[in-house]
Amino acid sequence: LTALTMSLLALSAEAETITIVAKQQEKFTSTSAHKGDTVIVRLPCNPTKHVRGLASDGNHFFFARTGYSWKAQSERGESSYLSIGEMSFERKSNPNGMVGVGGVCEFRTEVIGAEQKETIQFFYMRPWEAIQQNQSPQYEVEVTMKE
Repeated sequence: LTALTMSLLALSAEAETITIVAKQQEKFTSTSAHKGDTVIVRLPCNPTKHVRGLASDGNHFFFARTGYSWKAQSERGESSYLSIGEMSFERKSNPNGMVGVGGVCEFRTEVIGAEQKETIQFFYMRPWEAIQQNQSPQYEVEVTMKE
């Protein structure tokens, strides 16, 4: 094996997945991660019809029938050491066939930097609205990246 292949195998063997499950009344949490790790943030949501995509302002969105969705952004903007991926939805089990059963919206974030502290901000808003400069997020995750 080449040195590059061996380095990639070592990196993938060391990478961890850290899962954060937001509680209903919780507004903030923190975690530590290493370069190459994946941080998964699971937020409660209740879409009855959903569409995933990328908004014109570059934020990922998850459109819910109510007109509101989660948007995620790094406090560092373009100079982020975190790569925030698309959001997915996992519906709660529904044995009676009820409509409008809630579930969990999940963001997968890859750590691409080291020796930094960065906060991921989550906003529950309409997809066509831009995040305002002084707008307060509904949930935040502070990630301390270690070497």
